Formats: sequence, structure tokens, C-alpha cells
Amino acid sequence: MNTDRIQPEMNDREHLAELMPKPVERDLSSGRRQQIEELVMSQVHMDTDGAPEPRRMSGRRRMAFATTGLAAVAAVAVAATVIGTGSGE
Repeated sequence: MNTDRIQPEMNDREHLAELMPKPVERDLSSGRRQQIEELVMSQVHMDTDGAPEPRRMSGRRRMAFATTGLAAVAAVAVAATVIGTGSGE
């Protein structure tokens, strides 16, 4: 039985990189670059200016959530007590 593993001379990534064509280096003209920067900045400003401020939860809703949470905790506590003392024979 042959226990020697064949080690490839280069890994798969290097091999695939050799098969792919070399990327072409291109620079944008200064006018085109400026135009793209202005477009991106205007979109960023539109996104931040048009976003509505998050609404705060009213006192009634906060109280309703707190009451619901406390009721759920109480129900679990009662159920655990009833189950724990139900059949202790």
C-alpha cells in the first residue's frame, strides 16, 4: 500500500489564477470620477435626510408590554408550583 501522497506543485487557487486572464488596469477620467462621487454623496444625503425619526413607545404601550410580561411570568410560576406539588405520593 502506498502511503505517499502526491503533493501538487501549486494549490488550486494559484492554478485557477493562472488560467484566468489578467485584469485590465483602467483609471477613470477626473471628470467621470467627480461625477460618480457627487452621485454617491447625493444618494447618501437623500437616504439620511428622508429617513423618519424612530417613534418612541407611548406610556400606555410600555405599560401594556410590562403587564403582559409579568402575567406570563406569573402563569409560569403558578404552573410550576401546581405541577411540582400535584402528585407527591
